[in-house]
Amino acid sequence: MYRNLLLTARLLVKASPRRPRQTDLRRAVSTIYYAMFHFLAEICADILVGSGVWRKTEEWVLAYRSLDHGQAKRFLATIRTVAGSPAIVQFSDLFVRAMDERNKADYDPSARFARAEVLSLIEEAELAINAMKSIAREEKRKLVIRLRFRPR
Repeated sequence: MYRNLLLTARLLVKASPRRPRQTDLRRAVSTIYYAMFHFLAEICADILVGSGVWRKTEEWVLAYRSLDHGQAKRFLATIRTVAGSPAIVQFSDLFVRAMDERNKADYDPSARFARAEVLSLIEEAELAINAMKSIAREEKRKLVIRLRFRPR
């Protein structure tokens, strides 16, 4: 799903050949964040339940759908305090920034976005996601456990 969301964001940015409409740019910014969120939800479900045939199970969908936006942001904002690979730190920093940008795009009527700025955000998201894909499963497992379970 995240791949199609990034594709949609890119199409929105280029919807008008001359000057893009702010509504298209706003929707693109929001879509970039959701691409990153769905990618993270996919990692969580794959680690907690499994991939392949497991993706067709109710348990996988439950694990995928149970990721909370606020909880994810709070944890990822503090990722530098937890040992992690540079790819995880890069993804986390961008996730937090993308969520803040999404909030501006969706809720701040005075916010304005430039085409180049949004295209750059798309490229950063693609790079961060690709970097996350390349990290070892053990690193992903540690991330998911820390993300999904709070210490008591």
